[in-house]
Amino acid sequence: MRHQKPEKASDTPPEAEGDGAGECVCSDVEGVGVGEEDRESLSASSASSSGASLRQCWYADGSSALGKLHGILVWFRALRRIGPSYGYHPEAAKSFLVVKPELEQIARELFEPEGVQIVTGKRFLGGYLGDEGRRAVFLGEKVEGWVHGVRAHASAACNFPHTAHAAMTRSLQMEWDYVFRVVLTDECALSPLREAIAKELLPALLGGPVTPSEVDLMLLPARFGGTGIRDPLDRTAAAYPASRASTKVVSKSVQGKAPIHPGDHRATIRHALTKSKQQQDVVHKIKREAALPHIDRRRHHVLSRSAEYKTSGCMTTLPSTDNNTGLDAAEFRNALNMRYGRHPPGLAARCDHCNQPLTVDHALCCKRYGLVIRRHNELRDTFAELIGMAWGDAGVRREVVLKEGEEGKGGVRANIVARGVWDRQAAALFDICITDVDAPSYASKNRSTNSILKQHETAKKKKYHSAVCDSRVTFCPLVVTCDGVWGHDANVFIAHMAHALLEKEGWKGRGIQSCVWMDSLPLVYRPRTCY
Repeated sequence: MRHQKPEKASDTPPEAEGDGAGECVCSDVEGVGVGEEDRESLSASSASSSGASLRQCWYADGSSALGKLHGILVWFRALRRIGPSYGYHPEAAKSFLVVKPELEQIARELFEPEGVQIVTGKRFLGGYLGDEGRRAVFLGEKVEGWVHGVRAHASAACNFPHTAHAAMTRSLQMEWDYVFRVVLTDECALSPLREAIAKELLPALLGGPVTPSEVDLMLLPARFGGTGIRDPLDRTAAAYPASRASTKVVSKSVQGKAPIHPGDHRATIRHALTKSKQQQDVVHKIKREAALPHIDRRRHHVLSRSAEYKTSGCMTTLPSTDNNTGLDAAEFRNALNMRYGRHPPGLAARCDHCNQPLTVDHALCCKRYGLVIRRHNELRDTFAELIGMAWGDAGVRREVVLKEGEEGKGGVRANIVARGVWDRQAAALFDICITDVDAPSYASKNRSTNSILKQHETAKKKKYHSAVCDSRVTFCPLVVTCDGVWGHDANVFIAHMAHALLEKEGWKGRGIQSCVWMDSLPLVYRPRTCY
């Protein structure tokens, strides 16, 4: 809303809108207060009050001031007198004066006739100003509420672990992450919160008990092999210093020490966040290396892939009905336990079809169990759909016979045939291969994941060589491990498909998002047919 300026500039309050607003005024306190006590974000500007060394800070219809007691009193009375002309009606009952304890009596004599509440500490835009003792009480109440929220998520995770995990990583932990940025927090006060996550939430997500070493791994970012649920003790040590460094330019401006330059402010934010991220990455790597020796060495190969190859699609993709990316309880728990080399809960003792002991390896390779072909077809249909979105559905066919075999042997069949992928009107053949790199035959030879993927790509190319040479077609093997590590050719094709989608209406400007989305869809679909 734009307000017309009156003739006398000295009587002009800062631009505001709304009515019935409250104020938070601070005297001799390091910080600035803002009107409504329930505000959760800050957009500040400072100005000098006429006749007093006073700094003001406004956000929407919330006002605040920092200065000496008498200067604040003059400002508050002027605001009540001038504000209604602009539709701004300060309410004394909703206003607070934050003072040092030794000034409390003087403040009461000056401000109680105005109806302003006198306090030595107050909630401030999600943070806290003033007395350290009251700040500890404020944080204690916050931690108690967060613990209650974690327990509610743990209860929901019994039946809906994927949804509970998404709510935890995208919502609840963001609440304390904000508080850590604006309030210097004691790590000891956060012990109940971490304990609730480790002993209640994580076991509910995985469907079984979790060891302390596994907790240390799981409370890492997804790119380091964690679940994306961050350790509150690590966050409180990093968030507050990063926040102070990021807001250094605007803080000096609010304090009247220097004019604000948006370019300098943005550059300061980028530098501070980059430095903080680098420091946290070092901490996460050290924490990961410290936890691995306490875990069975047979699981190290699985744990290393999740961090080295960034196989975190099912951890970072939100469950969505529109995109069909939601996993039920069994699917999500299977994927999560598989990620950490654990035995999935609820797995039958023996295979229903061949009566062999039903282990993870057997479930991934038993051809009579029906999961191998279902897993293959799920990934085939996903890629066919994505290819149709990029180059048109009309040119996409599935399970095309390229060469008839004799007596059912020696034939060549492509899983997907699409036109226009690499060259105009030229056919492109795709064949999908899902391999278990933890199979005993590979584990006994201690082969690397890349060498196994390369072997399957080479075998596919040899198989299709004659069919490709006989006609004007290209061939691309789409090889992936059971935990989502893609082969080189598959990665090249996914990047090419993302570029093609960017040319489509509605996809422009979403380069990173489209590539991540396409890469995550098969990773989300895969757990549905892994067990």
